[in-house]
Amino acid sequence: MKKINAAIVDDDTAFLKIVSGSLVGFFESRGLLLSLDCFTSAKAYLDAKRKDDLLFLDIEIPEMDGIALAKQVAQIVDPPTFIFLSSREDKVFESFSVHPFGFIRKNAFLKDMASVLTAYIDMAKKALPKYLEFVSKKQVLNVAISDILYLESYGDYQELHLKGEEKTTLLSSTMDRLEERLLPFGFLRIHKSFLVHFKAIKEFSKGKVLLYDGERLPISHRKENDVRESYIKLLGEKGTILL
Repeated sequence: MKKINAAIVDDDTAFLKIVSGSLVGFFESRGLLLSLDCFTSAKAYLDAKRKDDLLFLDIEIPEMDGIALAKQVAQIVDPPTFIFLSSREDKVFESFSVHPFGFIRKNAFLKDMASVLTAYIDMAKKALPKYLEFVSKKQVLNVAISDILYLESYGDYQELHLKGEEKTTLLSSTMDRLEERLLPFGFLRIHKSFLVHFKAIKEFSKGKVLLYDGERLPISHRKENDVRESYIKLLGEKGTILL
């Protein structure tokens, strides 16, 4: 039985007892073992320094709300998949900033749990690898795909830009070859010189994309409509909130 490591952060202890059993039981009924630990505050979760596959978050929790906690956790190497479990439906669109997999409403828990977790389990069973190997100056690098922001072309070498790192790495590969390898993971060729992960994109403006780290990259004029359409499609396939 495949094991999924998970945690839930919610300050409502009575709700935690009820919901944790339902979540474990749902995964078990689908042939998966959910190893689930409960936390009543953001600080307690962060102090545990966990490496989870899946993180359930209430939005209203002590010290730091669930969206802020997700933003902090998203900075680690290979972060978990986020699913919000909250009665704050007015915060759904605000939660888009951390690209959660889904949103389970507390007042429709059983209905939402079934639809969101069925979609998650389907995805987990078909999951792509989380790491890829790249060659750089006769070295082989094992890189977490979730850490790659974008690649920039320098002729026969491509510059790898990683989340939270100022230093870049030159890869011994063509951009076309890298595009072929990274396309299944949600990367967009926005320009002949730039290959960007769709989750790194905050917004589009005429001829440019703004990344969440504040960088602006050019979009090829002839590719602009196709890039926007591909981005929307990826949101539907890999990043849409499920209600």
